[in-house]
Amino acid sequence: MDEASREGGLKTTQKLLALWTGKEATWLTYKEIVNTLRDHGIGERTVARYLASLVHSRKLMKEERGYKKTFYKPYDEFLRRLSLSRDFFGVIEESFSLRAKDIVNRYERTILDSKEADERISKLIVDEIDRIPEGSRSDEDVAKVMYKVLSREKLTESDSKILVSKVERFLFEAFYHFLADPFGCAGVFEPHINLTSLERAISLLLSHYMELWAFIYEHPGASFEFEKYMREKFPNLPSYGSA
Repeated sequence: MDEASREGGLKTTQKLLALWTGKEATWLTYKEIVNTLRDHGIGERTVARYLASLVHSRKLMKEERGYKKTFYKPYDEFLRRLSLSRDFFGVIEESFSLRAKDIVNRYERTILDSKEADERISKLIVDEIDRIPEGSRSDEDVAKVMYKVLSREKLTESDSKILVSKVERFLFEAFYHFLADPFGCAGVFEPHINLTSLERAISLLLSHYMELWAFIYEHPGASFEFEKYMREKFPNLPSYGSA
């Protein structure tokens, strides 16, 4: 096998093992593994071949359950050896790559799901702009119109509570929790343990951020309530758009 083939094989293995980063004790189904890696350009035949190889080399456990349902997860001893090797950093790198793809997919779904709302808001803005004499329109006028239209989009009481819940999960569960942990951030643990914890924290942060972003995007005007909440919690925050 030439160098390029070995490198490609290592990357595929690392991408496969990255599926268990942060959830090492979780059994994943064959279908889950195939569907996830297909989205990242790896075909089912390749996945099946690498799964078989990892099972044969006692790196992955395999269980048959029910009717044609196959589950996999890594052996603890293999994970311990992997975490002490340079290959571990490649697995973490591939894990971040998988997260990036998930973010793009979430963004795409949010945009498509909000198409009707986007068209409605755009029409309201265009109607307001059309009322300004064409020769006297300025960028400032257009910005004021957009602000005026969006500020009329009030959240229901139920949606306001959902927004606060998502903000607090982002700020305190994902952002604050890890950085306030003296054991996780002070070099108390081995580097591979710290790196795994960091990857989990960043993945959680990105997940909560995308949940919050998607909610605000899907609810025109929610950004005003978000800013109000943030300024109440952190009075020194500048207003949006200020220098």
